[in-house]
Amino acid sequence: MKRGVLMLTVLAFLPAGAMAATTLEGYTSPSPYRVISTVGADTPDMGEYVIDFSIEQSGSPDYYRYQTRIASGIWDNLEFGVNIPYHHGDRSSFEDVTFGAKHRVLDKRNSNFSGAYLISMTMPLKEDVNSTQGSVGTGVIFSKRVGPVMGHFNLFYNEQLDENLDDQWRSGIGVEFSASRGLKVLAEVYGLKPRDSEKDAYLSEARFAYRFEDEEVLYTTVGVGIGLSEESSNYRFFASVSMLFNHQGVRYHDGDR
Repeated sequence: MKRGVLMLTVLAFLPAGAMAATTLEGYTSPSPYRVISTVGADTPDMGEYVIDFSIEQSGSPDYYRYQTRIASGIWDNLEFGVNIPYHHGDRSSFEDVTFGAKHRVLDKRNSNFSGAYLISMTMPLKEDVNSTQGSVGTGVIFSKRVGPVMGHFNLFYNEQLDENLDDQWRSGIGVEFSASRGLKVLAEVYGLKPRDSEKDAYLSEARFAYRFEDEEVLYTTVGVGIGLSEESSNYRFFASVSMLFNHQGVRYHDGDR
């Protein structure tokens, strides 16, 4: 816990600049049900819920992004959650709030392959510089375990309710490697067609991180991202802390189900 609080504090006091940037739109599960931005097909058990606080600092364009993710297991294979992001720079404000539902329809307890579909809806808290008129989205998620490695593939589509904005496509591949007890090495690559592009520009980024797991209840993630296209941020640092609960309090999480 001290490690996560320290990283969040360090990032919070790094300098931020003025430029807003295209962000990943749509619902993202809290950790440990995501790699970094790539989502896994797993969901919280029925009655469990997860709270995830994250911060990222982007360089060129310069900005901060704070995000709270909350998700709950409605059934053992159905997750419902909300993402609340805040953009900090010279034009600081809340971004659109996203509600999402993820339904796992293929179960890795019966095979080495699992799959889920996701639906989402975004809406502004209020009309502001970093908000839109909202969007609706859907996507598919596939996960496969091979020994100590868990791989994930995502393909998402978000339709903008503002006719002046482009619809957004996003795909991603993420990998989790169990390096040792309580430590996973994370890596992912994603591509994004932004909603406000004036030309056929695509954003792409590679992200790498460590996730420390404390009794599989508390999860601390720290990492770095590197832009792979001219339109992407040159780099970003990020950190998050999340905790898994059930109705009786903190609960041990079986990560090998």
